Amino acid sequence: MEASASPKGHQAVASSRGHRSSKGLSWLMLLGQFLHLFHAPTDSDMKERVDEADQGSSTDVVKLSKDELFTKHNLPQQLPTLIEIKKAIPKHCFESSTKLSIYYMCKDFLQVVCLFLLCEWTWQVLPISVQFVITPLYWYVQGTFFTALFVVGHDAGHGSFSSSELVNTICGTICHTFILCPYYTWKLSHRSHHKNTNNMDKDEMFFPVRKHQDPNVEILLPFFGFGVGWFFYLVQGYRPRELKSKHNYPSPNNHHHHHYHHHHQQQHQQQQQQRQQSQHYGIISSRGVNINITIQYCQDYRCSDKFQESLGVMEHFNIWFPKFRGYVVQCAVSMASLIAWCLVLNSVRQCYGLGFLLYHFAAPCFVFGSYTVTITFLHHCDESNPWFGDDVWDDVRGRLSSVDRHYGWCHNILHSISTHQIHHLFPKIPHYHLEEATVHFRKKFPSLVRINNDPILLSFWRMFCAYKQKNIVEDSTDIFYFKRN
Repeated sequence: MEASASPKGHQAVASSRGHRSSKGLSWLMLLGQFLHLFHAPTDSDMKERVDEADQGSSTDVVKLSKDELFTKHNLPQQLPTLIEIKKAIPKHCFESSTKLSIYYMCKDFLQVVCLFLLCEWTWQVLPISVQFVITPLYWYVQGTFFTALFVVGHDAGHGSFSSSELVNTICGTICHTFILCPYYTWKLSHRSHHKNTNNMDKDEMFFPVRKHQDPNVEILLPFFGFGVGWFFYLVQGYRPRELKSKHNYPSPNNHHHHHYHHHHQQQHQQQQQQRQQSQHYGIISSRGVNINITIQYCQDYRCSDKFQESLGVMEHFNIWFPKFRGYVVQCAVSMASLIAWCLVLNSVRQCYGLGFLLYHFAAPCFVFGSYTVTITFLHHCDESNPWFGDDVWDDVRGRLSSVDRHYGWCHNILHSISTHQIHHLFPKIPHYHLEEATVHFRKKFPSLVRINNDPILLSFWRMFCAYKQKNIVEDSTDIFYFKRN
């Protein structure tokens, strides 16, 4: 019996040892990959990644030149330089007056206070039934005044409020903190928007989403959530784009873009092999693959430009966010100001009740947020306004790719923010010179003017429907318009 049982026993022991050995080997492989994360990628490493992608493609993609693309879309091949455009605008339009800017800021705050007192007075002398008419009107007008304060703070962020950076920071912080917007972090993210206007691969908001960048692209709040959407944007940005290294970022005419899909097919095959390998070595399959996928994601992140955040993600309440690197102190001051203001609002709640705070502050804030969503969307999304892929985009084209509109009765209250083309061309122009500068620009360069005088609400409805239908574009798209079916 011992003689016959001994071989089986040895086989069982050998099988057990082999199983443990292979399992240990697989965990060592995972450990090695994890430790490799902390090895800084060399230029040769990055070159190998690109070469692998380059070798994978066996088909040549025929692409149009920039001039051919512009001709195809009836766009001018040559544009004037910023210097040439600037020469058409009087020099005094670029000069800011601190006294005049402070006057507008004080006027806007006075409007808010006077309207608040007027509303409180109506509650004392008018029947409650009348308040059903007065209340929504009050919220709308007060929200408009809140938006005017935002525009003044927006001027400060661009440095057009005053020639003094200290004055800009103090006044901008006061205006934006009042309406719960972190001044300095928003200033930095807005700067990025101005540097990449209508670049579908780099702009901040309402950009077309490429098919390979599809995290929850089908989730679209009705009308972007209006005011709620604005505060969502402050918390987490608009939409995340995929993290890619600078060598294989899939911009439309980039040489490496044409190998993008093949490269990801290789990654998928590698993941399949890892899954089979983990099953062979006796590792729990899902756990092993998830670890490998996590490691691969971290490697991709490590190889991105200096751990850059994924474009489209913007955490305005996080002073440690990568885009704010180098401005932590200024951002911290903005956060401290917000916290102090929230404590004041909480004291108001304790004294007068939550209903009072919601009625006089939260509701107008929602209207203000709805204004910012509407303004930002309509000035950059129009059926005649192009979006460009990164390789065909340039600074002047981006600056010109905005649309002037008119806001009727509140146009002047909102400090001419609707004269958007000239603002993007020269953000240093104070709001009280925008109208004059726009007249000179339109006179000198009529072929470059983009203007839409349709009613704002009708335009918003049309463009939202177009955006909902068309917001996902092909990876190879170079120039795109939001046109309805």
